[in-house]
Amino acid sequence: MNQRTTRRTFLPWRTADAFDLRVDALTVDGSAIDPDRARDESGAHRFDLIAASDGAAALTVDVSIAHDDIVGGMPPAEHTAPPIAVTVVLECGDGQRQWLRQPCPMKRVGDRWCATVAAAYADLGDAATLRAIAARTRDAHSGTSGLASRAHARVAESRPATLIFEARDTVPASGMLTVKWESFQASDHAERRRLSALPWYVELVENPPIVWLNSDVADLHPVLHSKGTWGAQARMRDLINRTIAGPVWTQLFCAAMGSVERDEDDALTAREGWRRHVLQKLAPHLTSGDRATAFERLLEDIERSRTDPETLVSLIERLGLAVSTLTDLRTAIDGGLRDIITTRSHA
Repeated sequence: MNQRTTRRTFLPWRTADAFDLRVDALTVDGSAIDPDRARDESGAHRFDLIAASDGAAALTVDVSIAHDDIVGGMPPAEHTAPPIAVTVVLECGDGQRQWLRQPCPMKRVGDRWCATVAAAYADLGDAATLRAIAARTRDAHSGTSGLASRAHARVAESRPATLIFEARDTVPASGMLTVKWESFQASDHAERRRLSALPWYVELVENPPIVWLNSDVADLHPVLHSKGTWGAQARMRDLINRTIAGPVWTQLFCAAMGSVERDEDDALTAREGWRRHVLQKLAPHLTSGDRATAFERLLEDIERSRTDPETLVSLIERLGLAVSTLTDLRTAIDGGLRDIITTRSHA
């Protein structure tokens, strides 16, 4: 994540090379990344939006400048204590900028001058661009010549890093099920009408199955359709999604077990369609090996479970762990507990 600035007018002293302001480490709400290693083809770093804290999120940025750059680009009198401080700016998707805090002084560590900027920031939407900026903290000594010698003059800027905040894929994908809304109290479906207080209902007889969400539940629709990425409402939305996804995955798997059969060559297989997709998705979480091997082993376990109670019990036990891992319910629980602690501390 290094970049040598070409904006010579920002240099504090005449030099052939610009400073190299490097971002060494970046942590967003406890998720640490190597800034030099991109998470996807676009070069963006992706974060699970559920990890945010209430109202604001935590960000830590470690930056450094080589001492050789200081020696080559600062007046000799400033080599032992260069008057440079670092701040971080975040630019949201709508173009608005957030300066995180007052500039942070740099300290020498080995052959580099380092600073750690730690701050909280408000809602960023779905994406943001981060830059670290180094600037002078005071005017250069009288009698010196050079560029950008005045206090607050920018001397270096890191290469930008793009952060994308998104929800983890915890619910079955399109093709495995359909999601629909209706008033359970006014439903034509007798069972949903009888159980009108339930927030959701899975109808497995449809192809693909339908997850019916109850529009009678106050605020359920606006919360599940909210677009924010930070704060209590975002965490509540994802907690609800994960809570629903757990039993839905379990029901889909139980229904899919019936699709396992032997083909004309006496080889185990699962009938094409959503049931096969469900088994393929869960197989790596239930057995070992690569995806193909895990799928084969899962089919064997399902067939064996029909005559061996111990295999069935083992499969059910593993299913609970697999669904918990797939939906990442622990992260949602941690966020909810932080909300409770925060509320109590402010009471």
